[in-house]
Amino acid sequence: MPICGARGVRWTRLCTDSTDSTDSTDSTDSTDSMNTSKAAFYVDLRHLDRPWDFSVDDQALSGTDSSLIAVTSHFLSLSKETRVFATTPPRTSHPQVVLVSGVQEAYEWAQKAKSRSFVFVARSSSVEQEQLFKSASGPGPFLFPWAQNTPSSRYLGIAYRSRARVHLICVSHGQGFHLCWHPLSRSAVVVPNFLDSNFWHPITIDGTKSTAVVYIGALKPSKGFHHLADVWSRIWRRHPTWKLLVCGGADLYGKTEAMGAQGVAESSYESLLLKPLGGSRESASAMGVNFLGSVTKEQIRNILRQASIAVVNPNTKGSLETFCVAAIEAQAMSVPVVGARAGALLETVGHEYGGLLAANRDDLVRHLSRLIEEPQLRQRLGAKGQMRVLARYAHHTILSRWERLLASPEPLTMGLGPSGTENHPPDYKIRRLLGRLPLGVVELIKSLRAHWL
Repeated sequence: MPICGARGVRWTRLCTDSTDSTDSTDSTDSTDSMNTSKAAFYVDLRHLDRPWDFSVDDQALSGTDSSLIAVTSHFLSLSKETRVFATTPPRTSHPQVVLVSGVQEAYEWAQKAKSRSFVFVARSSSVEQEQLFKSASGPGPFLFPWAQNTPSSRYLGIAYRSRARVHLICVSHGQGFHLCWHPLSRSAVVVPNFLDSNFWHPITIDGTKSTAVVYIGALKPSKGFHHLADVWSRIWRRHPTWKLLVCGGADLYGKTEAMGAQGVAESSYESLLLKPLGGSRESASAMGVNFLGSVTKEQIRNILRQASIAVVNPNTKGSLETFCVAAIEAQAMSVPVVGARAGALLETVGHEYGGLLAANRDDLVRHLSRLIEEPQLRQRLGAKGQMRVLARYAHHTILSRWERLLASPEPLTMGLGPSGTENHPPDYKIRRLLGRLPLGVVELIKSLRAHWL
C-alpha cells in the first residue's frame, strides 16, 4: 500500500481503523498491549536530505536518528494500530506511515486516531515544538519529548506550562541528574538508548594484535574530533605503525554549509581539524589518518572487528554526550573506548570499566598510549565493557521498558536512586533543591545568578 502524501480519505481511514478495527490479529485481552498499540511517533528526518528506511544497519545515521528509527520500527512490528507520522517518506512504503508537514499536523492526526502517546525527538530550537506545547490540550495524547540532546531552559519552561500531559524522556541518568533543577523532571523518565545485541557482537579475531584506532562520530565541533587531531602527532611519533580510521563525516546530521576544499568536513571546521595533521588529506594520510566519511553500521561493525581502540567525543566542556550510542556499540564488540571524562560517558563507559576517560588532552594522549602499549589492558577493558553494555543496554531490556512506559496509565518514575552517583553534577544537591521550588522562583534565581556572574 502506498504512503499517503495527500491529506484525504487515507487520513480518515487511518483514524477510523485505530478504533474500529476488527482484525483478530490485533485483538487482545491485555490492557497494557492495547495501550501500547495506541502509540504514535513523529519521525522528522528532513535534515538528512536523503532517503531513509526502517532498517538501520545499512544506513549512515547518527545515534539519535538510528535510535528513533529502531524504536519506531519495534512498535510498528507490535501492532497495526501504531501510527508513524513522517516528514519524508522511507525508501520502502509502509501502510502505517503517513506524510505530514510538521509536528503540529502530526499531533492533530494522532488526536483523531485516539493515540494514547505521542513520541518525538525534543529539539530545543524548534518553534514548531514550542507551538505544540502551547496549543496541545489535556484530553489529547501524552506528549513524550525524547531528549537525545538536553533541552534549553526555555524549552523546558514552555513544556512544563503546557496544558497537555508532558513527560520528558531522558536517555541517561546523568542527563536526568543535570535536569533535576527543573520541576518538569518530576514527571520525567529515564529510558536509555540501546543496541541490537544480535547485530553487535564480536567474532573470533584477536584484537590485541590490531594496530588500528577508530574514531566514531560526526565531524562537527560538537563531537570533538579536533581534540584528537591536535594530539595524534604525539601518538603517531611514538607508535608509527598505528593507524587512525575516522568513521564519520559532516553529513551525518545533514549538511549546514559548504564542504571544505579537502572534502573532509564543512569549511569552517575542516581547516581547524586538518591543521595539526599537516593541512591536507595527503599529509594526514602520511601520519596514518584515513578519513572514511559517513559509513553504515555494517561497515562500522566490520571496522570495529579489526580495531583495538575506539575513540568517541573527547569534549570535556560545552557539547557533551547525553548517551553516546557509538560508545556502547564499540564496547559490545569488546573494543575499549576512550572519550571525555564528562557527560553520559561516565555512565555508558565508565573510567576503568569499558575504557579510559580523559579530563584533558594530556589525559587523551596518556590513555591512548597506555592502551596501545598494554594489549592485556585492552583485552581486560574490552571484556568488562562488553559485559556492562549487554547487561544494561541490550535491546530486549530497553524495548521492554519502552513498552511499559507507553502502556502504563502514568509514566514510569525516573528512578534516580543511589546507583550512578558518580554521574552527579558537582552542584547536584542544589539542583535537587531548586527542583522542589515553583518554576517562577527557579527562573528568577537563575536570571539573578546569570546577571551577577
